[in-house]
Amino acid sequence: MASEDNAATAAQPASAFEQRRRQVHRGLQRVGDQAFLLGALQRGLGKLSANPERLAADLEASWEVLAEAVQTVMRRHGLPNPYEQLKALTRGHGITEASLREFIAGLELPQEAKQRLLAMTPGSYTGLAGQLARDA
Repeated sequence: MASEDNAATAAQPASAFEQRRRQVHRGLQRVGDQAFLLGALQRGLGKLSANPERLAADLEASWEVLAEAVQTVMRRHGLPNPYEQLKALTRGHGITEASLREFIAGLELPQEAKQRLLAMTPGSYTGLAGQLARDA
């Protein structure tokens, strides 16, 4: 008999009030789920720690970071196809300190511009980050 009552109840359309109640209930469940997940995320992130030495070593090994600076200087001095020239340098392999320095030394740039580029390292180059941060 109880199963017949449930079947009869399920067959009847729910009132607008009941539909709204169910929607609110589902919404609150989702909020609760999201709050739980956010708490789990915060706990997980709290367990992370950075290794400054490893980060610095990774950065110093990433000479491709300077490609933007090299392209900008090449454009400023009217050298043809800066992007394509750097792309040719990296085709089939990454940029090393030696290959980038050799590339810069071979460019037809004023000596002052070459010296400025050669003095840069991946760790010292910030591009426009300082200016953009001040302007923000």
